[in-house]
Amino acid sequence: MSSKESKKYSESIRNLEKVVDELSASDSESYDIDKLITDVKKAVEDINFCSERINTVQRELDNILKNVKKAPKKIKDDDLSDDSDA
Repeated sequence: MSSKESKKYSESIRNLEKVVDELSASDSESYDIDKLITDVKKAVEDINFCSERINTVQRELDNILKNVKKAPKKIKDDDLSDDSDA
């Protein structure tokens, strides 16, 4: 994730937290309904951006982790016994 994308993601999260805090702190009569519309529109943009960013990072991590070598299977003592003596 580039620093610009990281900053945008962080900004989007802060914006969402701010909207939630403002809505939680105000009573329904004092909150400006026109501001609510603006805040919700911006929140939807932020949610969509964050969701896409998370999906992109998940795909990138999946690609990176594909290259991790799997640990070899542990051999049990029973697997080492020689059955030819029987």
